[in-house]
Amino acid sequence: MKEVRINRAASRELLMRVIFAGGDLNSGNFPDFDAADPKHRLFPKNGKTSPDMDYIEEVLRILKEHGEKIDAVIDGASDKWSISRMGKPDLSVLRLAAAEILYIDGISDAVAISEAVYLAEKYGTGNSKSFVNGVLGKISRDNKAVK
Repeated sequence: MKEVRINRAASRELLMRVIFAGGDLNSGNFPDFDAADPKHRLFPKNGKTSPDMDYIEEVLRILKEHGEKIDAVIDGASDKWSISRMGKPDLSVLRLAAAEILYIDGISDAVAISEAVYLAEKYGTGNSKSFVNGVLGKISRDNKAVK
């Protein structure tokens, strides 16, 4: 039997796509996703990696429980850009990384930001990389000042 490796970067990408498809966290309509359900077709197709389901479920739980606060933190950290004006890919990446920075102790802020910048570059526009980096850097600095 072939060993399947758990890949956190692939898990983040899968999770970003789930968040993107999930819609508005604050509407109360953020759906329950069973990421293991093959109908979502979100898993890598190469069979060599498997998403970290515990991590995915933890982040989705955090987003459901704290989505309003996470959006408020993102809104406060983004100069002149309200949540409603942000592109959906950028907002999805920001929500994922902000959940990691604010609520998951085992992930360093630098890793969360670096992975988010990669996803923003891959899925966003030409300015997404810089925008996401700036917003998350401010969230990280503000969060460290509070702790």
